[in-house]
Amino acid sequence: EGAFGLALDDLKILKGMGRAAKPGGSIIAAAPNVFFVVAHLGSSGSFDPATMRYVETVEVTGADGSVQEFELTNSCFTPREMAWIANGAGLDPVDVWGVTPGGYGRHRPTSDHPELLLKALRPKS
Repeated sequence: EGAFGLALDDLKILKGMGRAAKPGGSIIAAAPNVFFVVAHLGSSGSFDPATMRYVETVEVTGADGSVQEFELTNSCFTPREMAWIANGAGLDPVDVWGVTPGGYGRHRPTSDHPELLLKALRPKS
């Protein structure tokens, strides 16, 4: 969870996950669903279709009651892109499902799913 929320090199992240998995082992990665982001874009954020990144400002309240604003940047994906990036990382994509945080299951992705969940396998050889 959160692997792609850092706006870093997404392919590099999946390659690292692949190296960490045992040969034949599964990799599960969640990422924001671009269709959800576009359908539910609020006034607190912006989406750049050129970079496929969603940027929003959130308020976080500390234990002492102080409030700070933070800018969060997320890479967003289509289900097809999730499979492509897995292939590019040397993994074998099994499926991509539409999910809600904490409500993981095997659902066909729609614009009502905030996240996509990728299952891929590290090749055995």
